[in-house]
Amino acid sequence: MIACDTCRCEGCNHIAELRIKAFLHVGEVAIKKIRQFEELAGENVILIHRLLKNTIPAKEYILLTEQFYALSGGLGDSPLETRTEEAEGLGPVAVRVYYPAGDATPLPPRPASARPGAALARQPGTVGLSQSV
Repeated sequence: MIACDTCRCEGCNHIAELRIKAFLHVGEVAIKKIRQFEELAGENVILIHRLLKNTIPAKEYILLTEQFYALSGGLGDSPLETRTEEAEGLGPVAVRVYYPAGDATPLPPRPASARPGAALARQPGTVGLSQSV
């Protein structure tokens, strides 16, 4: 996103600071239709929701429940921390946690700012865009 971004708004200026927390679990759910929407319900939905409130101090990680880990085999050769989290009303839950902090690929430089309505120059390996005003 940074390589294509010529926007200078506050959100885009801080895009490199975004961090991800992913929660991976497998289990049965009920699908409820409420008007035109579908909603997931059941104990497994409650479990993953309660795991969002955990004791992991990192700002970026991937949490795998033991059920997901057993089914998937993990994340390749990535080292995983084994820990137990307390899910309110459901008790202790065995999880594995991957911390990707050291894996970060350097971000590409931001492009020069283009004024609105100006045609963006073609560069090797990119698609040129133009906009009419």
